[in-house]
This record gives sequence, structure tokens and C-alpha cells, in this order.
Amino acid sequence: MRLKGIDAPEWKQECERDGAAWNCGEDARKELVRAIGNDTVTCTISQRDVYGRMLGNCSAGGRDLNSGMVAAGMAIAFGGYESQQAKARAERRGLWAGDFEEPRTWRMEHASGYER
Repeated sequence: MRLKGIDAPEWKQECERDGAAWNCGEDARKELVRAIGNDTVTCTISQRDVYGRMLGNCSAGGRDLNSGMVAAGMAIAFGGYESQQAKARAERRGLWAGDFEEPRTWRMEHASGYER
């Protein structure tokens, strides 16, 4: 299952913040766990990606998880959520607080050690 309209760092992906390496992939995962909390996750599947994985919009406790990840700066907009990204970027939240490689670029560069 993949969240539609966003692209988050991979679990092993590192970024840079304040001149130091930062495990942004792990922190993106933590943000999603935090956003879910103890609530039940519900997803509406709208399509499959080129690898056959389900793509959809998910919520927990009435909160839009796709939008929330971008708003927190822990995912980039990928076909949606541009206004949330613009605000996160302007406020230097999450990934926007430092330097990072776009997740899709990181995956291409680490394809030999990365499972889709």
C-alpha cells in the first residue's frame, strides 16, 4: 500500500540538517506512526502503480494521512498536496529544514540494495 500523491524518504535514506547527517527516512516513518496514533487506519484504494502496489488515500481518526505527511514536511508532493508542501517549505518543516535528495532519485541510486 502506498499513499497516493506523496513520496516520502525511504527507511534507510539520510538527509542533511544543520550540517550533519539525519536519518530522514526513519523520521518520516515515525511521523506517520505519530499521525496514526491509536486510531484505526482506513484507506480508499484508487489504482495500482507500475509495480502492482495499491495506491490510495488513507486517514486515521478523521485525519488525512497523505496530506499530513506533506504538511509536516516529511514527504514531498507527487501529483497532489502542493499547497501543503509550499507551506511546509516556507516554514522549513521536516525535509525542508535542510538538504535532501528526492526519494525517487535516492531509490534509483540505491536500486541494487533496495527492494520495491
